[in-house]
Amino acid sequence: MARIRKDERVRGIAFEHRIELAIGARESHFYSPQLVVKIEPTESGAMLAVRVGPDPYVWAFYVLGTGMLTILTSFAILFGLVQWSLGQTPLALFVAPAAAIVAGLAYGASFVGQGLGHEQIYFLRSTLVETVEGTDAEDAG
Repeated sequence: MARIRKDERVRGIAFEHRIELAIGARESHFYSPQLVVKIEPTESGAMLAVRVGPDPYVWAFYVLGTGMLTILTSFAILFGLVQWSLGQTPLALFVAPAAAIVAGLAYGASFVGQGLGHEQIYFLRSTLVETVEGTDAEDAG
């Protein structure tokens, strides 16, 4: 963890069985990834279970947005079908495809974010590997 303390490009916190690494404040963007490591002791040492993902606030916003679009789509379909069954023009059915398109764009935006954060993902992974192996970036190069 001394390497992480010295490097301004990464920030981290360590608990007994968990480590969280993120990009430092200067290089951090809304799409910047976070690396969470769960440490499980084994007979021969320890097993690391690593999860790489967006910041929890970005993830919550994404889930909230797609959830709202799903509810809007469902409500529009239901309301449009009611309009249709009453012999009215089902204008609400035009909202459903628009909401589905916006949901598809949000889904596509997640891939764009992954592409933008690719170098940062590699940096966090290499920082973790160097920290676990006890090597330094200058020694490895």
